[in-house]
Amino acid sequence: MLRSDLLEYFPDQILTLDEMRKIFRQVLEAFTWPWPNKEAEEEWFQLAELIRQALEEAFIWGTAAKDKWVPRIRERLPALESGEEVSARQAVRAAYIAFLDRIYGAIFRHVLSHMPTALCTEMGHFHLSQVVVYRYARLRDTEKSALEQLLEFIYRGGPRFEMVFSWKPLGGGGEEVPLRHW
Repeated sequence: MLRSDLLEYFPDQILTLDEMRKIFRQVLEAFTWPWPNKEAEEEWFQLAELIRQALEEAFIWGTAAKDKWVPRIRERLPALESGEEVSARQAVRAAYIAFLDRIYGAIFRHVLSHMPTALCTEMGHFHLSQVVVYRYARLRDTEKSALEQLLEFIYRGGPRFEMVFSWKPLGGGGEEVPLRHW
């Protein structure tokens, strides 16, 4: 059987820090929101910068980033919401959750689009025939705060998959062995 470490850490190999930064930039550039005023939009961009820093630290430092950034951003959100205008407070909070959801989805799309569909090893050819993705549909549906869930997702190496491969031995003209879960 194929060594388990061959694919187990594959997301770490295709989700580098530079790629995560690129994903963040792309999501931020494409992110539009109906801001009720200029102040809410400016506050939002300051919050987005804190999110970027938190994601980078989670990627680099692991669990230590969660302990630092979750309380810091949790304190920042009420400060943003202490303004007079209710629509501005609601806009910033809604944009925050939607933005985290979009980053989460973008990371999944990136990893899935770079996932190998075939591997050639000394034991034979493995062909990917099915991928089962385990994840929350949205970060707001998790038991933990959306930011905490996203940081854990990143420092644990990104998405986890169940893959079904078919296998054909090297050499002889043997037929493919039926699908195996791996």
